[in-house]
Amino acid sequence: MLADSGIGRLYVDVLGIGAEARLQLMNPITGWRAQLTNHGPLAMLEAGWRVAPGTILVGVVGALGFALINVGVLIAYLVLLHRDSALRNALTPLTQRWCLAFLLIIPLYVLTTSQVAAYAPSRLRSQGEFAWAILACIGWAVVLRQRHVVRSSAQSPRQESATN
Repeated sequence: MLADSGIGRLYVDVLGIGAEARLQLMNPITGWRAQLTNHGPLAMLEAGWRVAPGTILVGVVGALGFALINVGVLIAYLVLLHRDSALRNALTPLTQRWCLAFLLIIPLYVLTTSQVAAYAPSRLRSQGEFAWAILACIGWAVVLRQRHVVRSSAQSPRQESATN
């Protein structure tokens, strides 16, 4: 699991930390896969933590970061596909609507083609990942703006009552 992830490779291969522990994690009898199969995910994480805490920590942090990115993308899709969004507003310039549509379509295209043709090279993969990152930023910007609006509206009545 974590021994083969990109963040695990950074930690082990590039930084050279925990190479022996990586071999222990990959052992077919006592490694992470055997722990997962025989004892479940919590036992796997516990055994991995005893052998290579740094690799497990980096993997968990990477997974949480990836989850936050995906939540931001989901929020962006919901906001941009909403009835009142700039994508559906006729007053929004056509070029801006085309860019928003591209942002929404390209990650889905890359995901679909990678599932249909496994490991097929795609010339649009980097653009799809970049669009994914932009959508995550849009989603979290919406969340932060909404949070700011809620805080501002909660403080406004107090200020008005203080002036009266």
